[in-house]
Amino acid sequence: MMYPTECQFLNSQTCFFEFSKEVDEAVSEYIASVVNALEGDKGIVDVIASYTTLMVVFDPYHYDRHSIAKRFQTLFANLATSKVEDTSACDIEIPVFYDPEVGPDLLDVAKRCNLTPEEVIAIHSGRSYRAYAIGFMPGYAYLGTLDERIQLPRRDTPRLKVAKGMVAFAEKQTAVYPSESPGGWHLVGRTPIELVDWGSESLSLMKVGDRIHFKPITRDDYLAMGGKF
Repeated sequence: MMYPTECQFLNSQTCFFEFSKEVDEAVSEYIASVVNALEGDKGIVDVIASYTTLMVVFDPYHYDRHSIAKRFQTLFANLATSKVEDTSACDIEIPVFYDPEVGPDLLDVAKRCNLTPEEVIAIHSGRSYRAYAIGFMPGYAYLGTLDERIQLPRRDTPRLKVAKGMVAFAEKQTAVYPSESPGGWHLVGRTPIELVDWGSESLSLMKVGDRIHFKPITRDDYLAMGGKF
């Protein structure tokens, strides 16, 4: 079975589950199904999903350790007898202006990968990515898996400031910076759209399990959509 047999309690109102030691899409799909099954549960305060783990904060006035463990025992048993599928997952298209003008590492990435900048763009935008985890900051989704042809280690020297909207990748992951922050990934383009939805509970445009597609756009399109330099 993929699911754990018991809760690991971090404190009186937080339990933790590890579903696998390896990053795998099937594991991520299962975790997304668990998250989806918890929606609407008034006793659940917060759910934090990662690549292979799930942390759940529960209301101690609604659940104690015994009842929350029983809640998950039942949930896992129900999932074990049904097809694991996250029906709440969305396909999200993110427009990206790929150009050295906004992606200062694009030319260097192409050189190091023995590709042309156009080939790097085509490879990066030529597949869909699964949102495996949300973290680091509101709206920041860890997306995978990057094509092997453009996989590079993180930068030796991280930048102190990476502008909002920058599209980046490192190793097997890619992401979009939803706001200005430090960062050590390779910057290859920039999106003009907002990645943080302040009107939602999660704050993020993306959630675990969503499929993300990057769509190359022109400089004129980028500016018309409110893009900044």
